[in-house]
Amino acid sequence: NEQRLELVGPSGQLVWDEMHKFRLSRENWDVQNVLRCRPLGIKGIEHPPTKQELRCCSIYNDQALEKNNQSATVHLVLGEVAGKQLLGKHYRKDKPYFWHAPWNAYVVLAPHPAYILRQGGAEANTWAYFDFQERFKAAAACIRYPGRWGYVKSLKTHAVRTLTQLKALHQ
Repeated sequence: NEQRLELVGPSGQLVWDEMHKFRLSRENWDVQNVLRCRPLGIKGIEHPPTKQELRCCSIYNDQALEKNNQSATVHLVLGEVAGKQLLGKHYRKDKPYFWHAPWNAYVVLAPHPAYILRQGGAEANTWAYFDFQERFKAAAACIRYPGRWGYVKSLKTHAVRTLTQLKALHQ
């Protein structure tokens, strides 16, 4: 908040480090935050955002999405709070990457980097960290293969139409 930037502390460093691994830079992203200020918070005391705080900031989220004018290839959403706030009924924890028609873009849901850091970060080699990395890998794939079926194309799969093709897969 003091620097008027998002993702500048340890959490931000983790995000930018992960993006760098997949040859992505900060210039690839328009960074937004669903909680842009703490209108009801007590300075210096961290707490999960209240519904009222999120509601106060929601107008800015709507403006940011409107300003984007569906030009983003992928929306990387960090954390469950952000996912629920931005996607509402479309938020599903069990579906980490999906095409979101209202935004005409892929959505990649990733754990908040603060959660990964609390788990020990990259050094801990936990399932949470590897899952976090997979989400960035998916976001990179969506950027490199834009469009509705881009992520599927990035998997480099193809149809098997004959028995000969099927047998060739098993060799």
